[in-house]
Amino acid sequence: MGIGIIIRCKECDYSKNLQIGVGMMYAPHNILNLESKSPILKSLIPSKKTIEKIKMLIESKNAVLADDYGHYIYRCPGCNELFDRFFIHLDYDNGSFEPSYRCGKCRSTLERIDHNPDESSIEERIGKILTSFPCPKCGSRSLYVDSDCTLMWD
Repeated sequence: MGIGIIIRCKECDYSKNLQIGVGMMYAPHNILNLESKSPILKSLIPSKKTIEKIKMLIESKNAVLADDYGHYIYRCPGCNELFDRFFIHLDYDNGSFEPSYRCGKCRSTLERIDHNPDESSIEERIGKILTSFPCPKCGSRSLYVDSDCTLMWD
């Protein structure tokens, strides 16, 4: 199940809605079915070039989808903006593939924020991680997850 969160800054009016995780339609066979009339992956990864690369790896290299796919939070190291992007990892003989994303503002390559499970809730884990990043708007280290606005989606 996926969740929607809102990240806010305590010092300014910065706010960002982000999706994390996967829904029921995100079964591996649905993700990798690029021949259907409405392939899910094409709606999750907007780059036609990346979709063609994934298709080629599946067809010619028998690439296999890793289990940790889904929506993740990505951060721009250039302007500190936060985004949600779909992460996918494919393994094949002699290699692996993960898509890369660029910031829509400054064109820097985005970095995925790893929020691996532990004993705390996902909101708590992401909240701890966010304290080390400056706000994209004011630069203060005052980002937090607004726990009153968490939404479950499927």
